[in-house]
Amino acid sequence: MTFRATLLILCLAPLALRAAEREGVPTAADEPAAAKVTLRKQAASQGEEIKLGEIADVQGPAGQTKQLEGLVVARAAAPGKSRRVSLEEVRKTVREGLPGGEKVDVEGDRTLEVKAAAQRVEGSALADAAAQGIRDRLHGQYDAEVTVEIAGHPDFVHVRPGNYELTPELPAQGLLPGFRTVRVRAVCDGRWCADGFVSVRIHVLRNTPVAARRVEAGETLGKDDLSMELRECGSADLAKSSDPADFIGKRAKVTIPAGRMLEERLIERVPDVLKGDRVEVTVTRGSLSIRTVAMADGDAARGDTLRVKLLDSNEVLIVKVTGKGRAEL
Repeated sequence: MTFRATLLILCLAPLALRAAEREGVPTAADEPAAAKVTLRKQAASQGEEIKLGEIADVQGPAGQTKQLEGLVVARAAAPGKSRRVSLEEVRKTVREGLPGGEKVDVEGDRTLEVKAAAQRVEGSALADAAAQGIRDRLHGQYDAEVTVEIAGHPDFVHVRPGNYELTPELPAQGLLPGFRTVRVRAVCDGRWCADGFVSVRIHVLRNTPVAARRVEAGETLGKDDLSMELRECGSADLAKSSDPADFIGKRAKVTIPAGRMLEERLIERVPDVLKGDRVEVTVTRGSLSIRTVAMADGDAARGDTLRVKLLDSNEVLIVKVTGKGRAEL
């Protein structure tokens, strides 16, 4: 090339550059510098996903850097645990997650241990949540006084940093007194993140009718023959009546010691009609009411059905006892 040609090129180059700028044609000066990603030696993840910005230093244009830092590389380990992330895994994430990602330089060791950040939830907090949940459930279930004895719980569990709520899992069909194991979930932002098992012993105390004195077999219980006491109930006891009205006016089948909890199996209703008794039977048909006399074929108390035989016709009827010596059809 001659000196004259070289000089001409040098003179025309600035003019060509300015023309390209006016026309919007990219030039070497316009091209953004390539970003660079360097994996750190140590890293930790805060959420359920490992993001590139948590495990690497990113250098480059501001917009591209922000995009790179937000890329999800992998799922995080459980709180307090670690998982490995490979260099190739990071390169693939960058290539597929960013337009022009194949031009980004990704450097670092072949693998990186990423520990999931965690906060510690003490086992006593799990136990308190289990006990409160049981008390609330049983109070509504039995309308009784409930105490919960903690028999065992884990030392602690780990959850991800942030707000969490402890929720005991209680059976829908209800709880019974005695030893139970309750699973307590730690829920973070509406999602399960950890759990622990709490062993408990449930005590249910309820006001229960007891014999106020020794009641001999065959005696009829009066109002003064029983009292109400707070007693611990087993599973079978909770199915029994605690209403004193269910015992007053009934007869003891066996001798009941003072202080004994009253049960249906210890008493029987006093018959209003005995076998062979004459019974006045009322038969009602619309506005017409007829009374007749029959003979009882067995013992029965008020409200029971009874087989009787009419004295005037020997016809057998099934009637309902309404009181002493009375029944209706």
